[in-house]
Amino acid sequence: MNLANFLLSDDFIAIEVEGSYYDLHNNFDFVGVSYNVLSNIVVLSWIKATGSWVHENSPNALELVFSGVTVFKCKERDSDASQSDNNCLDSLGFIGNDLINQVDGFASNKSSVDACHLNFTFSSGFAIKIGSESAKCNVQ
Repeated sequence: MNLANFLLSDDFIAIEVEGSYYDLHNNFDFVGVSYNVLSNIVVLSWIKATGSWVHENSPNALELVFSGVTVFKCKERDSDASQSDNNCLDSLGFIGNDLINQVDGFASNKSSVDACHLNFTFSSGFAIKIGSESAKCNVQ
């Protein structure tokens, strides 16, 4: 997967866009996923959190747009998790291609020939796995 304009941080909870660090665990709330099957695009969306710790200059929203999607899997949330845990990213990272059925966990913050599927896990246990040709970040 080619990450067109962002990198995954070394701490597996953030992305880096043009030198800016966006903490998706603490400073942004996950608000949704959309999959357009006709154009083969998946979009993951976050909005700026409302906590007092969130820097006022943080962007209002972020989108990760995946094009040329080849793998799209979701794992259900834990039944005993609170509803508020659905919007809190726990971690993100690339997982080995040989683990195609595993939807949570990660091995690296960099895509490689052997690990090109990106996993997103949330505090509720909900998880998303995406394999695509490319991904870009839209900062709003």
